[in-house]
Amino acid sequence: NYDKFVVEGDVKTQAEEAYTSHNTTRLDVAGTVEKIKTAEYVQLALEGREHEAVQ
Repeated sequence: NYDKFVVEGDVKTQAEEAYTSHNTTRLDVAGTVEKIKTAEYVQLALEGREHEAVQ
């Protein structure tokens, strides 16, 4: 009895569209640096407190 395991109708996925380099934001070097700086462990390292990073 497959009815318990089969979904009828339209199935929605998390991504309506496939991820490609054409439908995302491309970062330049400065943008990449700013994005990396948002990571907590990078912020701690820049402050000299990398030993406080949560593991």
